[in-house]
Amino acid sequence: MRPIKLRSTSLATRQTASQLEQAPAVAQTLGRSGARLNSVYKTHPYDGTRMLDVKQMNFRYETFDYEKAALRKYRLDPRERVLNTDVEVNPDEVVMISKDTAYVNDNGEIVRETINRPLVVAYDFINTYIVPVYPDTTVWVNDFPNANNSMYMKNYFSSPAYNDYPWWA
Repeated sequence: MRPIKLRSTSLATRQTASQLEQAPAVAQTLGRSGARLNSVYKTHPYDGTRMLDVKQMNFRYETFDYEKAALRKYRLDPRERVLNTDVEVNPDEVVMISKDTAYVNDNGEIVRETINRPLVVAYDFINTYIVPVYPDTTVWVNDFPNANNSMYMKNYFSSPAYNDYPWWA
């Protein structure tokens, strides 16, 4: 008995009769999401292959700074800033806090900056970071200039050997 290699099939071959009757509504929905999906692809300028625009693949995460939030001088209620101390606190004093933030500007570049602002709410202890998902694929050529690594650069995350994956679909 020969092993069967499973291949992914197109959406058209998987549709049932009831799905085909609903095609206009589905096509309209897929049209909007298809345009969104197409926006993360780019065309290679030399060979014309369609590939992911890895500069758009970013991961945004937030962390809460528990150590800074636990300090008495950063308590939201001024009366709690003097617990177990003999220091008197001016309730009108503006407490400044610095926090890390990141965003993507209009040019698609990740901008990281530390901002100083008055402490108002507990949200001020949340730091935002954005990191690229895919590493720089040109490291094979840039870090090892005397080696013939152009094949590694071209196939890094985009080898044609992976075209049939996932094999279970």
